[in-house]
Amino acid sequence: DGNGNWNSFQSPELIVYNSALSATDISKINTYLSVKYSIPLDGGNSNYVSSNGTIIWPTHATYKSDIFGIGRDDCSGLMQKQSTAWVESATNNLRIALGSLAADNLSNTGSFAANNQFLMVGHNGLALTAVNTGIPAAYTAVSCNANRYLRTWKAVNTGSVTGVQLIFGSSTSPVPGNWSNIQLAIDADGNGNFTDGTITLLSPATVNGGAATFNNVTIPDGATFTLLFTIGYPGGINSPATGTATIGGVPYTNGVAYTLY
Repeated sequence: DGNGNWNSFQSPELIVYNSALSATDISKINTYLSVKYSIPLDGGNSNYVSSNGTIIWPTHATYKSDIFGIGRDDCSGLMQKQSTAWVESATNNLRIALGSLAADNLSNTGSFAANNQFLMVGHNGLALTAVNTGIPAAYTAVSCNANRYLRTWKAVNTGSVTGVQLIFGSSTSPVPGNWSNIQLAIDADGNGNFTDGTITLLSPATVNGGAATFNNVTIPDGATFTLLFTIGYPGGINSPATGTATIGGVPYTNGVAYTLY
């Protein structure tokens, strides 16, 4: 730094200017870095702004966790075709790719239709656990044990990005083997309520290796989405619902195990 101080670290990119930058310019640069390297800005408390001044992700009180996305911004030299959230949460299990996921961004052969297209997503910070409420009637009609993720994602689609691949499931948060009839639910009005409005249900192209892959997906601007699934148990029985039963020498009352000491 000119004073004999030094450090040893790896930096993928170093940006230097010969004059002070405005707050708007700093926001544009930070957005470029955030989208390119999948680093959430300010804990979700700052707008993401492209080089032409378009807000590609506004601050949101609910959907502010694991924000990431894909996009093309020629004036920023940005061509991000696939991404996932790496920094904020070890339980992130969503990947997004233009066309289909490749070994790395450079190898992805997909293409954006035009400059200044972005698809950004963020979730509500809730766990990847199953709940059996707030499920579309169209799905409960075809499921014997309908569930969905407690977690819900929101999308901001700038410039009408179409035909993306969504992959749910990772080595740390795989899709369980006793799930079936997995479907992607997209709530077009974006209110996060999957029991009203226009709900689109999509089936995966594959469910393999703990990952459910959905191809050629278009998520409307402002829409919310989550995963629906049927959980299977031996004989369809999770635990005794009422009464008392002994299972493996352990007494269960109303589905709860009690042990006296």
